[in-house]
Amino acid sequence: MPEIPYTADDLNYNNSSSRSNREQSDPSARPAISGSVENMEDYNVVLLGYPVWHGQAPKIIYTFLESYEFSGKTIVPFCTSHSSGIGSSDTNLHVLAPGADWRSGKRFPGGTGRETITDWVHGLDLSRTPTATGIGRFDFETGTVILNSGYAMPINGLGTYSLTGETCFTSVSAALERGVRLIDTAYMYHNEAEVGRAVRESGIPREEIFVITKLYPSQFANAEDAIDQALLVVSSFWVSA
Repeated sequence: MPEIPYTADDLNYNNSSSRSNREQSDPSARPAISGSVENMEDYNVVLLGYPVWHGQAPKIIYTFLESYEFSGKTIVPFCTSHSSGIGSSDTNLHVLAPGADWRSGKRFPGGTGRETITDWVHGLDLSRTPTATGIGRFDFETGTVILNSGYAMPINGLGTYSLTGETCFTSVSAALERGVRLIDTAYMYHNEAEVGRAVRESGIPREEIFVITKLYPSQFANAEDAIDQALLVVSSFWVSA
């Protein structure tokens, strides 16, 4: 909400000196906002809605975007308009939150019902949007790093270089039993199957364990096939019969 609410006279587009017209024609205009978002860091996704004024978002939207840090967050813009599309009113805002993941915007005509907008939001597939706070940052107090997927992966784990056969299997099994939840392997270690077997037989819920593998330069040309093969080898020992 604006600190000073807009009146009908303020929104009179036919009056060139009305408040809305003055603000839209002034690049430096930043109307004050009443109140603030105290826990913005807790939000992963921001649905940014606004009316279109002369083809652009009202300058109070600029105030909002410049008031918080949006790096790593997903912003989904939408506008309401009787005639104008969302157009550059969306893309002109991107520079105000350069670290954000800007999704494609949408325009809704006047009188659009709640059900239509709700269906649109549900269709955005935002359930796997990364956690905004701390992506890529190592937290040494918790011993984790936040991945782009939003999952907190342990910093410390077991590397399996030079471990093969039963030695690899027993080593990974012992590590998992002692609380290790990050296992590192690679195509060239020739032990992905043993790692998978240890994970499968540990009895630990699969979603609690992180398994890292790596491709060899000779696989780069067909990386997708190499990844599929790694998944097949590693997972073959934990897929339920």
